[in-house]
Amino acid sequence: MAKTTLTIKVTNSLEGQLREELNKKIGKVAREAVVALHPSVNRAVDEAIERQKSDFIPTDSEAHELGIGEDGSIDRTKTEGAYKGMLTGANNGVTETSTRATPGTGLGRIGTIKAQVHMSVLFKTELAKVLLTNTKEGQSPDEVSWMEWLLDGATISGHRFNPAIEKGNISRTGAGIMDKGGLWQFSPARPGARESLDDAMLQKISEVAEREIQKSIKGL
Repeated sequence: MAKTTLTIKVTNSLEGQLREELNKKIGKVAREAVVALHPSVNRAVDEAIERQKSDFIPTDSEAHELGIGEDGSIDRTKTEGAYKGMLTGANNGVTETSTRATPGTGLGRIGTIKAQVHMSVLFKTELAKVLLTNTKEGQSPDEVSWMEWLLDGATISGHRFNPAIEKGNISRTGAGIMDKGGLWQFSPARPGARESLDDAMLQKISEVAEREIQKSIKGL
């Protein structure tokens, strides 16, 4: 019986070609994985918002001062509802996410994942607004964003808080009314809330992206 043994050695040139083709294949799969990540990114963003929700929900005493109540009772629909307006399924334009592949086939930068909470839009949502804790009867109350006050604080010229509720006056919170004239101040109750949310979203999205892209590559 004849027996032949053939040993094949990969030359430097062929090794380079093989490596290039493998890089192209991995790059293509990784880019496809980035685009397919969108649902996972949405879940990661919602988890980050859930983790940071205490930054966006006032305490009972803060809610009273911000005028989110009726006869001394906190309006949970507003306090919880405004925060939930940031979730990706709310469909109100507050939170935007996208996944996009970078053109090309090789390794390197394979795509871009974007997640942003538009605070200016959040502040304009109905649940994030309230009528300025009621003025005297016959006066038109001003509409303000209590959520913006909670995060950024406020100095309101032309109104002052009056703890005395006299006959003929209406108080939403039961703690007092806002009279015309004077000055009212509310210091930021959640300084750094935006930055904390950004950090939480970045962490959650990074975890998801790395896990899912690695899983796709291992399937080659």
